[in-house]
Amino acid sequence: MRLRATLLVLAPFLALVPHAQADPAGGALYPPGLQPLINRANALFSMGQFSDAAKAYTEAIEQVPTEYILYYKRATAYFSLNRNAPALEDFEKVLSLTANAFDHAHLMSAKIHARDGRWEQARGSLAA
Repeated sequence: MRLRATLLVLAPFLALVPHAQADPAGGALYPPGLQPLINRANALFSMGQFSDAAKAYTEAIEQVPTEYILYYKRATAYFSLNRNAPALEDFEKVLSLTANAFDHAHLMSAKIHARDGRWEQARGSLAA
């Protein structure tokens, strides 16, 4: 009985749902087609296919060059491939896009410097 009463109250509102439209100004978070590309890149990364994941993240970055998380994910793919120079470049880009506030980028930069035996730079990355 309570369920029926609840449905009667909600029915007029539920009728409006099929008529809802997307924001005509393009209020989506990403350009059309980008989310499937990001999903593919994430899946490739999860499967350990870091080179293909980095390529897919690069394609995504070309569409949205201000999205710091895409640079971070590509950098972690490069890191997994021991491609330290491009990983550091991407971590630096993350820090520039986030006003130096993305702590994981500092940590990963420090790991790269330590991996390469650059202890002072590693400490500097952690101190930033």
